[in-house]
Amino acid sequence: MSRAIGIDIGSFSIKVAVVNQRNKQYWFEEFHEFLLNPTPGADNEIEIIDILRQIGEKYDDGESKFILGLPQNFVSSRICSFPFKERHKILKSVAFELEDDVPFTGDLAIFDAKITRFFKSTTEVLAYAVPKEAIEKSLQLAKDSRIPLTSLSVEGLAFANLFENWQQAPQEAKDSYNPHEELEEDEEEQVWEPTNVDMVLHIGHSQTIVLFLDGNRLIDTRSLDWGGKHLSDALAEKYKIQVSEANKELISKSFILLNNEDGNKNQAIYSDTLKASIDELHQQIQLLVIATESKFKLKLNNIFIVGGVSRIKNIGAYLTQKLERPVNRLKEFRMSPFVELEAGAKFGVNGGPAIGLAMEAFKKPINPASNVLKDEFAQKSEQWQNFWNKWGTTLKYAAAMFVILLAYGIIRDSISSNMQQLSRQALKKHGQKIAGLPKSKANSRNIKKFIKNQKSELKANEMADKIQGIGSSLDILKKISTTIPGKNNIKLNVKTLDIVNGYFQIQGEVVTRSQLKQVETSLKGISTDGKVKSTTATFKKTPGRIPFSYRVSLNIKGGA
Repeated sequence: MSRAIGIDIGSFSIKVAVVNQRNKQYWFEEFHEFLLNPTPGADNEIEIIDILRQIGEKYDDGESKFILGLPQNFVSSRICSFPFKERHKILKSVAFELEDDVPFTGDLAIFDAKITRFFKSTTEVLAYAVPKEAIEKSLQLAKDSRIPLTSLSVEGLAFANLFENWQQAPQEAKDSYNPHEELEEDEEEQVWEPTNVDMVLHIGHSQTIVLFLDGNRLIDTRSLDWGGKHLSDALAEKYKIQVSEANKELISKSFILLNNEDGNKNQAIYSDTLKASIDELHQQIQLLVIATESKFKLKLNNIFIVGGVSRIKNIGAYLTQKLERPVNRLKEFRMSPFVELEAGAKFGVNGGPAIGLAMEAFKKPINPASNVLKDEFAQKSEQWQNFWNKWGTTLKYAAAMFVILLAYGIIRDSISSNMQQLSRQALKKHGQKIAGLPKSKANSRNIKKFIKNQKSELKANEMADKIQGIGSSLDILKKISTTIPGKNNIKLNVKTLDIVNGYFQIQGEVVTRSQLKQVETSLKGISTDGKVKSTTATFKKTPGRIPFSYRVSLNIKGGA
């Protein structure tokens, strides 16, 4: 099981969506919205960092993936086509294709593209450029908040995950009309049916995210500089109240009168104040629709609105009057069947982008996520980063110890070599002195010859000692013979006599127990320690006789 945390940082609040995944099953776990300080001019950076740290401490288990949303108003996008299908070729060509359409160069921006569909050998893509300054700011925010960022995704493209069949590869176009190709003269006379599309507006606090959708296929995404903040400012200016109070008023009981006669004078004034601000949104939408329809031969059918502003009573009906197109509140997202998420009450009208950001973590290479952390912003291996965070200090100490041991080994080897050389010289000098050699003949060959001669002398001495030992053994035998009673006193039959350095062992037979006692007493008399150890006889016993086996301590050189 894996878990993804989508974080949508707005100017009014921070939305956090948690989605779990096992195999191909997805389910929505939690949604949280953290309101920010609404005071105009307030620096919310510290507040945002504090909230993000809380999120990181709660969900950072080493396996969760954190996806941060890059505001759509930082992104410049264009619909383009390329005469090939290979994604790596498209990515290499995007910067060149957009250089005349966006105010960024390759040194100042990161370029990427989302494939939307194929026309035979042609590929339609939504190419976009993101200034590096915006990426650096988001990365610094994640670093200050101690969040292990997995990816930084474009907010609008992530929001489209709630409508697209993102687990499948981009579709092949069913019609033969390619809006990016120049028509031949005979084709210009043909009447091509425009593609019917829907528009989704996510109206936030300071900006509006716009999606153009052909069924479950994203065509384009844009950002409009209008949001609930404009309504709050209009109310604050009209009624001379704080913007924070205007925000509360807008959230609690905002409405629009389709006909001012349906309300009293105060209600009509309130409604007209909102209408004047919403007319700015209407103008921006109208210009965008006209430009998109004419350029790409599209026909806009329905407009759906979502976000906090969509809760204003009758706003959909009012925009329908102004745009002369049906505008309805989006009650549920058209998510693909395999995504088992319950839209609506669980995350309200504000959670769409946060949910879409979380789904970015599960996208496959056949339809990859929009991650602008590439080139110099490419993230390091997550496992290695976690390992280094845990064991980095230990590894530093280990490396320092290794360097110390290496230096010690080198120094020790050098000292050992010097000592070996000095030892050789000392041994040579000492050998010369012992061997009595003149200095001219004091070499290793002559010293070895001297040592060899000395060894021969030692062996000769050892042999002489052994020969002397033979005589000693005879002395011991003589002593035993004179000590043990003679044949006139006892009948003794000695079977074996083993003389070893330090003791001798005698085995034999006697006739009576008293004779055995006499033999034992005699042997004690010549024993070095005055004791006789009885052992088991190893010879064949003679009937009618008493066997004995004694071990007696006695110096082989004789003497008690």
